[in-house]
Order: sequence, then structure tokens, then C-alpha cells
Amino acid sequence: MDACQARSGPGTFSWPGFGPRLLTDLAYAEYAKFAILDVEAPQHITRARSLARWWRGRQEAVRGGDGFGGRFTPGFVIDALYTGDSEETVCACNARAAFDTPCPRRSRRSSCSSSMPTAPRRRG
Repeated sequence: MDACQARSGPGTFSWPGFGPRLLTDLAYAEYAKFAILDVEAPQHITRARSLARWWRGRQEAVRGGDGFGGRFTPGFVIDALYTGDSEETVCACNARAAFDTPCPRRSRRSSCSSSMPTAPRRRG
């Protein structure tokens, strides 16, 4: 996943409000455990991989594959995820902030922890 799939908006950790919303949704669905994974890459590698992914999709479309071609992400969108000379993206900062945020509790059974995601508990 390059730079949070280089998408910005309310569906990724590039948006600061995503973490609290995600935690609330998971607590409401009675998830007991979940994991937040962050995969970072240097900005130049992220840009190159994004362009290669788009070009590969375009070539497949020309050969009769998916008519939509590849997913295009403008370089300026990727650039906006990096600040200064850091190789860490705003996605990483927002994911860490979400992990450090107290978990909203819908019931006493819900808790925030770093673990593999589990399915919601079934009601009897």
C-alpha cells in the first residue's frame, strides 16, 4: 500500500478524522481486537510505484483488459502526504494518533489492542 494508496479524504489515514471514526465504528460493531498496520516507503519510490501501477493498467486496457485502465494518482497528491525531509507520511502520524487515542466503548467487552482483527461477536 503506497502512501495509504495515495488517496486522500475520509476513507484513509491521510484524513486526521478517520482514526476516531474508525475506532467508533469498530467499537459499535463490537470488535474485540484489531491491528493498525502502516507500510511506509520513501516519497520517490511511492511516486515511481504509483506511476508504474497506472501505466501497467493502461497497457492492459489497450490490450482489451479493464476499460478503466490503471488507477491514476497525481504526483502532487502523493507529495502532500509527506512533510519536510521526513520519509514518514501524514498517514503514519494519523494512524499512530488513532492507536494512542482511548477507545470509545460501546460495551465493557470492547477494548483497543494491537492484535489481528477478529470478526464481530455474535449475539445469542
